[in-house]
Amino acid sequence: MLSDLKKLGTVITVPQDELFFSEGEYGECLYILLSGSVDVYKSSPLDNEKCVLATLRPGDIFGEMAMIRDENRNASVIANEDTTALKISKDKFQAFVSLEPRYAIGLMKTLSDRVLRMKNRIIAQEKGEEHA
Repeated sequence: MLSDLKKLGTVITVPQDELFFSEGEYGECLYILLSGSVDVYKSSPLDNEKCVLATLRPGDIFGEMAMIRDENRNASVIANEDTTALKISKDKFQAFVSLEPRYAIGLMKTLSDRVLRMKNRIIAQEKGEEHA
């Protein structure tokens, strides 16, 4: 799958502690992490403290929710180290998925896995546990 997708996008490198994008920006592309790691986080409106939602590693996809929903980003993503990712525009991704629908199934699996992890994390927090 990755070799097919590499033909559609641009490989970019983001230095440690630099943002891929910020919460509230319009989402016109998605990223596939090739090397390094990133934190997906939201800032608290009360004290601007960073709440890490997930740490992503090579092979993980991010930025897809805003792109698919045609909305602004609902979280920020920052590089934990020098990080390389494949950046794919909305138009190219949509054209690719229409020709190769099996890739849409993989993306749906990724999204449903994230929803399940978040659900389990919320349940654990409600029970007073640290993480699920």
